[in-house]
Amino acid sequence: MSFKTEHLFLPSPLKTFSLYTQNEEFTHMGKEGRGLYRSNCRKLGTVLYSFLTESRSTIRNPLLEQKQKRKSLREQLESILADCETRVISKNLSLKDYLHIYLTERSIKFASYKLLSLSWPSHLRPFCLFLHTVSNLNQNRLLISSGLNSQNKILLPIQNGITLSSSWINREQSGPYLVLASALMDERKEIYFQDAFAIPVLSRDELLPVESNFERSIAKTILSVVREFQYPIEIEKPLFCLYTSEKQKYRPDFILTMAKKEKSLSRSWGAPMMITSGIKRPFRKWL
Repeated sequence: MSFKTEHLFLPSPLKTFSLYTQNEEFTHMGKEGRGLYRSNCRKLGTVLYSFLTESRSTIRNPLLEQKQKRKSLREQLESILADCETRVISKNLSLKDYLHIYLTERSIKFASYKLLSLSWPSHLRPFCLFLHTVSNLNQNRLLISSGLNSQNKILLPIQNGITLSSSWINREQSGPYLVLASALMDERKEIYFQDAFAIPVLSRDELLPVESNFERSIAKTILSVVREFQYPIEIEKPLFCLYTSEKQKYRPDFILTMAKKEKSLSRSWGAPMMITSGIKRPFRKWL
C-alpha cells in the first residue's frame, strides 16, 4: 500500500492475539476501512516481531554455531511454532492451533477445515496465520507451491496487499523475506487472505531479521569477522524498542554482546557505540 508505515519501527509487544473482531467483518479498503486496515497490519507486524524475538531467531552466536549444528529452516520455523504453545487468542483458544509454518494449497485446505469446524468466541472472527519465505515480493500476491510438486507455483492474492515495516524497503532488491499472512472466511464460508506483513531476513534458510539489503550486508560482515577472528560475541537484531535511563525510546540496528558483558549498539550508517556502566562512548574499533 502507498501509505507510510514508520510507526511500525518502534512497536510494543502485544498482550492479546485476537487480531480480528466481528465489528470489522468484511471491511474493504474504502475510506471508512483504512483505519482498521492500518490497525490490523500493525498488529500482524507485531505478531511477526514477537514470533522472531521469543523464538530467539533475532540472535546469532557464530562460535556456538561452530560447535553445534546450525538449525535448518524447518527447525527454526518449528521453534516459532513451539513458542506459541503458551500463547492464546482467547480463553481455551491456543495460537499454536491456528499457526501454520508452511503456506501451500494443502495447508490452506486444512486451515479452511479448522475455521469451519472449530468453535470461536462470538466477538472474534476466526482466522489462521501462515509463515512463508519468499525471494522477492509482489505488491499484493504471494508465490506458493501448488500440490505435492514444489516446482509448480501459483500466485495467491492478498486482499489488502503485503505491508513492509518501512516505506523505503525495495520490494525487488531487499529479499528474501519472511511473511506472516492472515486467512479468514468470507460471507460464502470460503477462505481468503486478507493481510500480510513481511520483513527481510538474512537468507532463505536463516531467519535473522534485517530491515534492508544494506543492513543484510552489514550483518553478514559482522558474522564473517566474528567467525574469522573467533570473537566471543553474540549478535542480536532488536525488533522492539529499548529505553534509555530517561525513558526515551530507541532501537539500534544490532546489539553485539561480548563475553565481558559489554554491549556495542551498532547503527548501519554510523559509528557503533559502546555502552559501559551506563556511559556512552565511541567504539572506535570495528569489533
